[in-house]
Amino acid sequence: LWGPLRTILGSLRGLGEPLGGSGCYFGISGDFCESFRWLLMFVAVVVGLRVVIAFLFGSATEGGSMTSAHNNFWPRFGQGAGFGLTLAELAGLVLVAGALPREISSGAAREPMCRAISRAAFVSARLVVAMCIPVVLGSIALLSSAGSSALLFDAGPVVTEPVVFGEAPDSEGWHAWLNQQDLTAAKVSALLERDPEFVIPDEYYSQVPILIAFEEDISAGIWAALWEGLLPLAALGLFAFMVSVLFSTGALSSGVALGVVLVFGVIFAPEMGEKAWWIFANWLPGMGHESALSTATRLAEGYTDVLPRPEAAWPTAWRGMLGGGLISGLLAWFFFSRRRL
Repeated sequence: LWGPLRTILGSLRGLGEPLGGSGCYFGISGDFCESFRWLLMFVAVVVGLRVVIAFLFGSATEGGSMTSAHNNFWPRFGQGAGFGLTLAELAGLVLVAGALPREISSGAAREPMCRAISRAAFVSARLVVAMCIPVVLGSIALLSSAGSSALLFDAGPVVTEPVVFGEAPDSEGWHAWLNQQDLTAAKVSALLERDPEFVIPDEYYSQVPILIAFEEDISAGIWAALWEGLLPLAALGLFAFMVSVLFSTGALSSGVALGVVLVFGVIFAPEMGEKAWWIFANWLPGMGHESALSTATRLAEGYTDVLPRPEAAWPTAWRGMLGGGLISGLLAWFFFSRRRL
């Protein structure tokens, strides 16, 4: 095994030089890099606008309530991240699946071969790039969502409006007391729950919002869901590259890859039941049916009817994703070695 491995490693060093003065490495054409740069900017801008629109129209709809979950950083960050990751998944899938057929038809894929770079080394490098494309696009979406949400919303525990009976409470005095203490209504609710020695004037207890979840519980759920999304994003890139090797045109490759992901990850996943646990598309953090980020965001919104995940689901999922990724890589190697350039 050392002989073929040494050949591949030696060929990979040749991929460390830019192709045709494009400034792009690892066997990637200049058109691919240019498209990727535009996609990065597109995802960042659209996700930021999505958070701004939620701030403007959500505040107008809910009256700008201080205790509304709408005005909390974590649910708005989770919502923007889910939207951005959906864009990243779709964009990365179409970009990776359609790139190689277009490069082969234009002759750009022949240049690495002219440098005595083996096909195995070329495919190895492109597989690594394919795994990274959805992850990088998703990271840009997260940064855009986090930055815009941090500018527009304050973090804190998730609460809901208090239920008031009888006469209307003194809201002006309540808000004045909050400003004087440099507190928010949500933080007061959390302090009353945690600190027995913390007290407020008796006339304001009726205006304290109802605590749904502490901030650290919500934030931990969202961050855990984002880490969990790395593996399906990488599997998405491997699958997209495998499809690009099988078909001769970029439009056909992108269409087939997009159709398979939507059918098995979104449309038919609810009907497939436990069988869908083996499919990576079912676990995509943006549009997957079993998206952990979607569940964490619903909890951050204050919903209490979210069912817990079965214990066997995630172990089955990562085994399926690792196996599917390995199969995708082997099929890409096999079919590319026999494809005419």
